[in-house]
Amino acid sequence: MNHLCKNIMTGKVLLVLTLLILVGSAECKRKKPKMEYKRETKLLLHFDGDFEDSSRFSQEVDFGDASIDTTNVKFGSGSALFDSATDVITITNSPEFIFGSNDFTIDLRIRYTLGSTCAFFHQREDDNKLILFKYIPVLDTLSFTIYDISSGPWNELVYLYATITNFEDGEFHHVAITRNCDKWYLFYDGIVIDSDIGNAFDIGSIDADIEINYLGTYRGNIDEFRILNGMAAWTSDFDLPTSAYTIGQEVRKIGMHTEPTFVKYQDLP
Repeated sequence: MNHLCKNIMTGKVLLVLTLLILVGSAECKRKKPKMEYKRETKLLLHFDGDFEDSSRFSQEVDFGDASIDTTNVKFGSGSALFDSATDVITITNSPEFIFGSNDFTIDLRIRYTLGSTCAFFHQREDDNKLILFKYIPVLDTLSFTIYDISSGPWNELVYLYATITNFEDGEFHHVAITRNCDKWYLFYDGIVIDSDIGNAFDIGSIDADIEINYLGTYRGNIDEFRILNGMAAWTSDFDLPTSAYTIGQEVRKIGMHTEPTFVKYQDLP
């Protein structure tokens, strides 16, 4: 009897361990970019005639003195033009931007013409953390960094960095940062240029607005600026999208019936 009970208990332990392994693997498996993930788009700026957010969340956007350029455009009818020190776009802080340990994506198209440092994503809460996604012209480098600035010297919690070419050729280029579980990827024109594997850092919550062109030191254009929270759009080299992200269709089940409902948020690549 004792031998039988021991076998049963051993079997239960093995089953539990197997389930834990499977659950852990499932948690770190990248979600496929299907229609139902459109709700992960927390911000989408097309700059087609205005600075309105096209995501379902309608984030509050203050465009400062930035303007719409209808000449230098990647997709659609316009892009954001930055041609002075007061051209800083501010996106009001939102619960949708709490990244924590979530998968996420920040990506945009950028046309660089001049500037000292090009900070196209800046979110800083003093005595907490700073997220900075930028290009440094003098070094020809693209970098994404999360700093701990709570005390003493700034501590780099996440740091991805690479030298890039042709960024200043007057054409639009795609830059992106993605996180998938404990894996971080930095992209330039669809190519992984740096990665950080095994970093399970929890960003937590940063109580601060997001700024595009922090300090107003960048000159040029930005198009198709997007933030996904809960989704890593890419984890390896990919073909660049050939059109603007479009407003799609979600299928909602109502009772026993299924009907299509047009919604204002974004298809993923």
